[in-house]
Formats: sequence, structure tokens, C-alpha cells
Amino acid sequence: MNTPAYDRRAARTSAGQAVSDLLHGSFRARDFTWWQERLDGLNAPWAPVFATPGELLADPHIAARQLLRTPAGPAACPQARFPVTFGAGLDTFRGPAQALGRHAEEMLGQLPAQRPVSSVRRVRPPGR
Repeated sequence: MNTPAYDRRAARTSAGQAVSDLLHGSFRARDFTWWQERLDGLNAPWAPVFATPGELLADPHIAARQLLRTPAGPAACPQARFPVTFGAGLDTFRGPAQALGRHAEEMLGQLPAQRPVSSVRRVRPPGR
């Protein structure tokens, strides 16, 4: 990577596969702890890429930010909230989905009264 050939974005983009191969080789050459220490020492923004859902769920940062919650319900699974917190304390978790048809009668009752089919003017296709 230490070459002027990749100094410009257009050059890196056109050599995308070669750059990707170089980066993969570089990151594979050291273990996670080595990279963590170097990147933290540079105060560089970075985050690990988790390979399994268990790794994500066990991450201390995820727990400290309270980014996951499991709603009540028999088929509930963990859900992620919007990662930004709001000063007004807005809850960005969603509740469980309502049962199918739970509000059907209420919604149907709000529709305007239906006219009988016989009073509906039929539109004839052109040429008939």
C-alpha cells in the first residue's frame, strides 16, 4: 500500500481487487489484539467485525449502550434499537406486532358508509 499508485481514489477504485487483497493480507498477518492496541494507540475510529450473533450479543460496548432488548412474547427475539440516544428519552425499541385482525372492527367502523352496488355508475370501456 505504500506506493503512489494508490494515492488517488480513482486509482484505488480501479484497482479495487488488488487493494482488497493487500488489505486482507495485512489484517490477516496480525491477530486481533495486535490491531486493537495499534488502532487504539492511534486514536483511530474502528470497530471489530463480528462473525457470529453470539459475539455481537456478548460485546461489552453493545451491553453498555443498551442497544439490544428482547420484547415480551412467546416468539420474541432480541432487537436492536436506533444507536443514537435522545435527550428527551425517546424509546426507539418497537413493541411486539399486534395480533392479526386485532383492530379490524375498529378500522372498518371508521370507513364511510358504503353505497349499494346498484347505485354505483358503471364506466364502459371506449368503443362499446
